[in-house]
Amino acid sequence: LKGGAKLDTLDPQLLGLITKSLKQSDKNKLRLVNRNIRNALDSLDVSENVALIVVKDENYPDFIKTASAKIRSSKKVVLAAVQKKGELLKYASPDLKNDRDVVLSAVKQNGLAIEFASPDLKNDKKIIETAISNNRSVFTSFPEIRENIMKDLKFYDHITSVYFSA
Repeated sequence: LKGGAKLDTLDPQLLGLITKSLKQSDKNKLRLVNRNIRNALDSLDVSENVALIVVKDENYPDFIKTASAKIRSSKKVVLAAVQKKGELLKYASPDLKNDRDVVLSAVKQNGLAIEFASPDLKNDKKIIETAISNNRSVFTSFPEIRENIMKDLKFYDHITSVYFSA
């Protein structure tokens, strides 16, 4: 950034205005600017607040893929990212892949995100049901989850009657 300013020092409202004005510009210019911003962000050790602003922007939820381990361990940042794209759970820290709130948010957005949940949460009935309600192919795509469901006949009957009955 000009004058050696860091993104951390930019006022969040100013960053929002910049982003908004960029969205109104020509698409090709916007792609170039987005790429430049993404490259600049990748090379910085940004704060949690800046990372949160970035992943909440519809153009940048993927920022978490290249973020520092510190940022990928931030529950606020990871929650914001998985609410936009559930499959970004893949890039969360192991602790957050085992966080019920984070995983539940991810599978609400994309049921297939259950693939990246911790083994314990792949057994959680609420998470399984939420994933299936979002995407029925979870039942057939993940044999271990189907086996977990079938271990509990009441749960199996519930899932099949609610989501697979004619």
